[in-house]
Amino acid sequence: AAAAAAAAAAGAAGVAATVASQSLVNIGKDCWWECGQKSGMCAFCGNGNACCRKDYGEDAPRECKGSLTFTTWHHECVVPIHS
Repeated sequence: AAAAAAAAAAGAAGVAATVASQSLVNIGKDCWWECGQKSGMCAFCGNGNACCRKDYGEDAPRECKGSLTFTTWHHECVVPIHS
């Protein structure tokens, strides 16, 4: 029983580490140059996150459309609503 509990705890820690590695990073920083001068999914923002700009227009990639939370006027790292 102790071994099963230890294995379950290790599995939970692995899941937590996976979730933590997908956290939004570089919040508020201009990601335009770091993300190759394009909007969309970008590792600079953290795994599964995107570099987007508020009101960028119809040409914005799918992950940059919708009710995203922006804090600046420039391209910035956001959590896409489609993640």
